[in-house]
Amino acid sequence: MVDQSHPAPDNIIQADEQWDNASVDDEGAEVASSGSSLTSITSSVLRGKVEDGRVYAVYGKEDMCHAKYYALLEKSRFIAPIGENPQRILDLGCGTGCDDNTLPKDSALQKFSDAMFESTKVFGTPIDDPTRWKGWFEDRGFEDVTEVVYKMPCSPWPKDQRLKLIGAFEMENLLYGLSGMVTRVFGKGLNWSPEQVQVFLVDVRKEIKSRNLHVYWP
Repeated sequence: MVDQSHPAPDNIIQADEQWDNASVDDEGAEVASSGSSLTSITSSVLRGKVEDGRVYAVYGKEDMCHAKYYALLEKSRFIAPIGENPQRILDLGCGTGCDDNTLPKDSALQKFSDAMFESTKVFGTPIDDPTRWKGWFEDRGFEDVTEVVYKMPCSPWPKDQRLKLIGAFEMENLLYGLSGMVTRVFGKGLNWSPEQVQVFLVDVRKEIKSRNLHVYWP
């Protein structure tokens, strides 16, 4: 999705023209998590919530997610000037971006992003709300509010090796988890049946694996 109301970050990601869809190097060893943070969590929490034949809020790929965000932040665990014991953490995403017009307006990924915007509005939690947070904080009197926007590639299409690794992690995350991410949201937000969602996601997955679409999450 390219939302023209929210300009893309200035740093343009250069695409790797030689990237082969089937070749993703194992370059994540140095950023891999050294251990699981779920060791002390009870099994009832890890089982998650079952609805419409799916299990929600179950934790199974946290090590990969940790490595992905650790690489995205260039081996920093946070960027805010906080103390040694932070208590409140925000996890966010704001839609899809593309800098070189390789994402057609009628593409499945564009339709996917549009559906995410519409369905999350129904829940009262628009997915692009984070783009307004800085203004909201400033409106409420906060000073020196800093907003940093990162680009997370949706596949290993970038030429930069760090971003290629991040894209490989994110592609795995999407191909594995798309159904769980949106079946409930599209079902309750757009009144789609589980079958409609699965048919729709077939083309979305194909485009995620395409090296011709230079797409990222801002």
